Amino acid sequence: MTFFSENKKKIMIVMFVVLGMAAALWGVNSLRGHGYGTMVKTYIHYWLNPVDLDKYEPLSEGMAEWLKEDTLLAHAMGGIGESTYTNSLEAFEAAYENGFRVYEVDLVVTKVGEVICSHEYLDENGEVIEYSSFMQEKIEDKYTPIDLKKLIDLMENYPDVYIMTDIKWDNSMGSSNEDVVTLVSALVEEANVRETEDILERMIIQIYNPKSYEIMKSIYPFRNYVYTLYHYASPIYEEILGFCLENNLPVVAMEESRVSKDIVEYFNQWNIEVLVYTINDESTASKLRDFGVKGIYTDWLMPECEEE
Repeated sequence: MTFFSENKKKIMIVMFVVLGMAAALWGVNSLRGHGYGTMVKTYIHYWLNPVDLDKYEPLSEGMAEWLKEDTLLAHAMGGIGESTYTNSLEAFEAAYENGFRVYEVDLVVTKVGEVICSHEYLDENGEVIEYSSFMQEKIEDKYTPIDLKKLIDLMENYPDVYIMTDIKWDNSMGSSNEDVVTLVSALVEEANVRETEDILERMIIQIYNPKSYEIMKSIYPFRNYVYTLYHYASPIYEEILGFCLENNLPVVAMEESRVSKDIVEYFNQWNIEVLVYTINDESTASKLRDFGVKGIYTDWLMPECEEE
């Protein structure tokens, strides 16, 4: 009996409601990025292709070598001053000094195809960010911006650091995600010209659905992936688990509101670890650790001790 067997009737009802909405959602730009397209496709796939977990064995333990017990991940390079989401050099340096070794970084493509570390891809005028303007100006008038070359420089200079990508994936129906291909191809190309051989092995690629995984895998055989669920308006965990087992993906990430002890144990029994984002309260972090959560994205929490 699977974890979700008792909910299948509910899932079928929801699926038919969702299918009724599908035509209205198609091509509606204002709803892009909310996960409805992914939800429709997931329910259809789940209905037509029931997951047979009996054919799988648990993954090997310890597949995510970068993920230690109670790992804290510096969200958007970590908080700095009173600011979050800066993805800045100063945020990176402060987080490293505080003991962080895994960084989640927002990456976007500028108007001319350059890759920068930024949570926003549009400027104040609603236009795609200009590379030169972004790199010449201080973030919030005081923090140093980072582009792809500088990010790879940091990985060379700090060989114990892992970088987790957060890429603006467009999950609306019909999207080709050309920017994603441009971004990841540039990342691989820049890493390959460096003498440091393990840069790409220290990249942790966030994927958002099966399509994004196939695109990433076609560009480069990355060693580390995290299946991040925020693009799902209503995830079917059995479907996600089956995909992880089929493709040897040992880590999933989700928001705190979706986490329970049962959910964590459901993945953990298959040796799939759970990460949660973004937590800045120690009592909440402690509760999640008690559930069995292995890692937490944070702006302000600090590692208990600095790694040597």
